Amino acid sequence: MGIWIGDLLRWYDGTSYEVGALLDRVESREGGGTLYTASLLPMLGDPTNPDDWITVQVIVAGDMVLCPYDWQSDPDAYRLDIPEYLWVEMATGTLCVMIDGCPYLPPGSGDPDERSSSGDD
Repeated sequence: MGIWIGDLLRWYDGTSYEVGALLDRVESREGGGTLYTASLLPMLGDPTNPDDWITVQVIVAGDMVLCPYDWQSDPDAYRLDIPEYLWVEMATGTLCVMIDGCPYLPPGSGDPDERSSSGDD
């Protein structure tokens, strides 16, 4: 899976962001995803207003799209191999564990809709 200009990325609170530009493909690791610098526009944002755009690092790994837990921090500071940075899976809000620079979601932390439809009710 990759991300492309025009894609919609859904934040776990329901807000959607359109990928307006992929400014840089920063780093890629086999099995660990690709780190991009992306320019995102909230769906209610004005594309002509530069203040509405958000520049953020995103990791695309398999079906996951992760972003820094703290969007207000320095976007140039993030790298795959720095374990102190917290990454969150955009669609679920689940914090990600980085092991050897590769993102992993803790067991049982996938899509909440999939967990609730396990047939255990």
